[in-house]
Amino acid sequence: MKKILLVVLAVTSMTASVAYANDAAMKRDAKTLIQAAGYRCDTVDKVNPFIVKRGYTVYCNGYSYSYELEDRGGRWVITPD
Repeated sequence: MKKILLVVLAVTSMTASVAYANDAAMKRDAKTLIQAAGYRCDTVDKVNPFIVKRGYTVYCNGYSYSYELEDRGGRWVITPD
């Protein structure tokens, strides 16, 4: 019973992260960071949160471009994928 509850809580937690990561505000902020770094991102298709560390993989322009947004010591580092 404890294992089932743990699995349900883990899945619920992951689903909540993904739902938050794809809301309009998150997409807008990701687009702003990517463009400020000098990269192209006219529309954000999807935002996937990292599982282990703090950051996101962002897909732009019909999945033509992908970027990693990683928090390194309080500074966001944008790397084209």
